[in-house]
Amino acid sequence: MSKYKEFISLIEKYIKSKTRSCGVCNACCISLTIDEPNFFKPVHTSCKYLDNRRCSIYKKRPKTCKKFNCAWKQGWGHKIKDYPLNSGLFFHVLPDRTPVVSEFGQKIDSSRIDEMKKDMRVRYFVKNFKDQLETLL
Repeated sequence: MSKYKEFISLIEKYIKSKTRSCGVCNACCISLTIDEPNFFKPVHTSCKYLDNRRCSIYKKRPKTCKKFNCAWKQGWGHKIKDYPLNSGLFFHVLPDRTPVVSEFGQKIDSSRIDEMKKDMRVRYFVKNFKDQLETLL
């Protein structure tokens, strides 16, 4: 096996080891804002296409949803305690690789933002996740 193929194989194994499934989590279906020509959903509201905690239009979902980058699902953080439904925090990465942290399902008031900044998980995410993504790409 060539060194290049070996390198690619190692990256694929790493990504598979970090891959997680949503399970019953639907944080993105509530926390995201969708503003597209045929669909609008304000932030922190349940999507009208949520059916039994799942997307009923998954194959035809909006571009915003298709491009969504859940950090937990990509392997960031502890598998159990940082799961969005357990932690109450929603970690994701914008297309320009900017890390974003918000509270799942609710608007964040200014006092909570200061509290979140003290949270080690939030600091770690903002500081390191962008670098972790860049090492994989």
